[in-house]
Amino acid sequence: MAIDQVWNKIKQGEPFFIAEAGVNHLQDWELAERLIKGAKEGGADAIKWQTYKAKDLCVKDAPRFWDWDGEVKKDGSQYDSYKELDGWGEEEHIRLKQMCDDNDIIFMSTPFDNKSADYLEDMGMYIWKIASCDCVNYPFVEHVASKGGIVCLSTGASDIEEIEEAVLLILKHTSRLVVMHCNLKYPTEDHETNLGMIKHLKSRFGDKAIYGLSDHTMNVQTPSFAYMLGASVFERHFTIDKTPVLGDCFDQEVLVKLKKPRVLALVCDSTNVSSENFGRSESSLADNITKLVRSQKGIVVATTFASNVARLFTLAKCAQSAGRRVLVIGGGIAGCAVAGGLKTLGIEAIILDAAAQEGAGASGNPAGIVVPFLTVGDMRLGMGMNFSIRWWELCETGIYPKTSLFQKSPNKSILEFLGTLLFRYLPDKYPAANGEYASSPLFSLIEISANPTS
Repeated sequence: MAIDQVWNKIKQGEPFFIAEAGVNHLQDWELAERLIKGAKEGGADAIKWQTYKAKDLCVKDAPRFWDWDGEVKKDGSQYDSYKELDGWGEEEHIRLKQMCDDNDIIFMSTPFDNKSADYLEDMGMYIWKIASCDCVNYPFVEHVASKGGIVCLSTGASDIEEIEEAVLLILKHTSRLVVMHCNLKYPTEDHETNLGMIKHLKSRFGDKAIYGLSDHTMNVQTPSFAYMLGASVFERHFTIDKTPVLGDCFDQEVLVKLKKPRVLALVCDSTNVSSENFGRSESSLADNITKLVRSQKGIVVATTFASNVARLFTLAKCAQSAGRRVLVIGGGIAGCAVAGGLKTLGIEAIILDAAAQEGAGASGNPAGIVVPFLTVGDMRLGMGMNFSIRWWELCETGIYPKTSLFQKSPNKSILEFLGTLLFRYLPDKYPAANGEYASSPLFSLIEISANPTS
């Protein structure tokens, strides 16, 4: 993408994701390529490296302040740590950029000295990242800003006056500025993110800058919250586990081969995953479970810890084969979803709940039976929309029979999509006073209505 395209995207508030690879290539070209392809496959707009020489960062007897967990030596000085990973120079960075270009992902690298910044400019790099440690290195800030382009300024460990001075220096040379809130704790605990600083930065600098987050938390929610507060540029560290405790190292090529058309999800059941014994096919369980259910006189209760969808279907089929009714305990989101899924597979289920209506313990919004919340803003991005489209895709594959319930039309409102999926009870199908259950199920799907909110 050209610089104007990138900047217009950022200015319009579209999220721009920077995959921060740093020096995680460990000066290994195969690993570098895997990182590039992984960033691209993950949807990042850019992948960012770090460009430095140990001699320009610290003195040789500087005490070590990073715990590297075995990737580099723990003894020695901080200089020694930097030195182990500073072997790539201009030629290697040119090759890195070419690899990024070949994979259609924007090349970035954080320079830590003037010489590095100069040859990165000669390579055609136009998005600059100034690390938090250089936010108050004003001569270097101005040197980078003088090159024009887009400047992303990280602000960790700086107070607002120091940030303002750096901002003013940058704006002397370019109007394309992204001020990025940052906490320098690695990793940052959730309660220490201080995302309110994004609003404070906006109140201080207004439309002079765009705002972002250099994120060091371990969760996936933080960027979402930051986006709601006005951030649109996001930087996240990433790497490939090179020393796993169990199993082999991550093999990206195998994962890519699994990515075939119409594969909607890959699900892993972690129960007994460390067992060296061969697992059994789910289909091999049905006969014994059916015999067990048939031999019991009373109610058979199956708990669902760590159960996947296939296991729930197996239990329901076994109950059906044994001449039993299927009873789902609880009419909340999970209960209705289970009953609805069984119905699509031809198995009627009774929902038993203390309340007289599904989802009685929730907000009362019937959409909560389908998704736990409705998103604000562009409803096309809502979970309900995604859920509805996914069901349509399943219909197209033949996994579920196509019915009038599902009508693909992205231009419909979110309520129209939800209206096709809402669950309801039939009011005359509750357990009788003598404890016998009604012959018909309590559960059904409603047809799409002219007024989907009704």
